[in-house]
Amino acid sequence: MEPAGLTVGVLALAGLFNNAVDCFEYVQVGRNFKKDFTTSNLRLDNAQLRLSRWGQAVGFSGDLSNAQELNTTFGSSNNASKVKERLEQIIDLFVDAEALSNKLESRSPSTTTALQRWHKTDANKQNSQR
Repeated sequence: MEPAGLTVGVLALAGLFNNAVDCFEYVQVGRNFKKDFTTSNLRLDNAQLRLSRWGQAVGFSGDLSNAQELNTTFGSSNNASKVKERLEQIIDLFVDAEALSNKLESRSPSTTTALQRWHKTDANKQNSQR
């Protein structure tokens, strides 16, 4: 075999190896996905419940036109500022999560396509060897 052909063969083998290793990582991630997803949903549901109950306790539920002045509700402008900061942080976390989700969603089809290409190439190789 020529050195150039050997180099191309080694590069193809290295690429095939990397694809195989990546597939194992997908299985590892998927193995715990249901449990992790369920746990994360439970945490989000609990956080939403706590926040909504807190909102009811301070008068932020239902008709907001009856909400008291924030300094009166929270005891001081410092406390009101902390509440605003925390609520903004919650919103920022959801914005970041949505951005990450959109980024991963846009990358997902190319990953699937790469795996499908590999399967198609592998099937073609097997058919040509027959």
